[in-house]
Amino acid sequence: MNFLLDLGGNKQFVIDAEQLGVIHGILDTCEVFTSEYNRGEDGGESFYTQHVYKQDSTEGIREVKFISAKSLTMARLAGRKK
Repeated sequence: MNFLLDLGGNKQFVIDAEQLGVIHGILDTCEVFTSEYNRGEDGGESFYTQHVYKQDSTEGIREVKFISAKSLTMARLAGRKK
């Protein structure tokens, strides 16, 4: 069974169920880093703050979709678009 994994950007990755479990396990042990823009109040300077925190393992995964063996075979035959 294969899946399409979307981590953001314009690419999706083809992975099997075992690989999906490994990725899920890795993300489950990671912390999340964010940089947030803060607009200055009353004409004050704007600034960024950085934050690190424990989050859901699905935080980095935008979407996981099943792809049938037939669709995967057809896509592999088509190869990379030139």
